[in-house]
Order: sequence, then structure tokens, then C-alpha cells
Amino acid sequence: MYTKYLMYTKCDVYTKCPKALAEFVASAPLTPLLKPDNGIRPIAVGMIWRRLVSKVAMRGVGKEMAKYLGDFQFGVGVPSGAEAILHSANRFLNEFHSDGSLAMLTVDFTNAFNLVSRTALLHEVRTRCPSISLWVDFLYGQPARLYVVL
Repeated sequence: MYTKYLMYTKCDVYTKCPKALAEFVASAPLTPLLKPDNGIRPIAVGMIWRRLVSKVAMRGVGKEMAKYLGDFQFGVGVPSGAEAILHSANRFLNEFHSDGSLAMLTVDFTNAFNLVSRTALLHEVRTRCPSISLWVDFLYGQPARLYVVL
């Protein structure tokens, strides 16, 4: 029953929500976290309704996308995928290099999410997941409004 309501809400957003509201629906508060080097790492967490509608939308295409993406990713349809990669790497290091002769360093040099072309993303969603393309275009077709929460 609840899923049917959310599906109706999703369809209602597609057809009745004015495009001018998209930047607000897609908005997110930024929480500034202090980095070890005293820099600031802004963490954005989307609004609850956007997240719920997005989860319902993904239920419709998640399995198909996991099959399409196959073994080349660990994010879609793979519960705790990133953790699985880290545990596998740790297991490898402990099993084959328990003497400490090999180490692993993970470094995040860039904000990779914002390097993805929105045009390319929207094109791929329209091609591969037409059933959710209106929702994705509504959210990512223009810049979102971000604001700082202190």
C-alpha cells in the first residue's frame, strides 16, 4: 500500500510539479565537516521526499541496471559494495604480505561526483532507464540549490 502511494507520488511529481520548483526539490543542506588538514568537507544530504521517491524509482530499474553494469561496479544492486572491496583488499594484504612488505594507500584527490557530465548522465538515463528519466531530468537538469547548515 505504501509503495503504491510512493509510486503515485513519483508519477505526480513527474507530471504536475512545475520545473521552476526543481532546484528546491533537488536542494540539499550542506553540513561542513572539518578535515584533518583543517580544510572543510561539505557533506550534502538530500531532502527526505526526494530520497524516498528516488528509492522507489530505483526499485523499478535497479535489478536491470545491476545486470547491465555487471561486475564492473560495486554501487548499484551490490549491498555494501565499497566495504566488500576494502575487505577483499585487506584480506589480500594480510594473506600474501603479512610481513608488512606491501601496503595500500587510498587517496581521494577530487570531487568525482561533480566531474561527471550532467548531459552525458541524462542521455544515458534516457537511453537505459526511460521509466525514470523524467524524474532524473527533473532533479539533475539544472543546478540544485545548496545551503549551509551550521
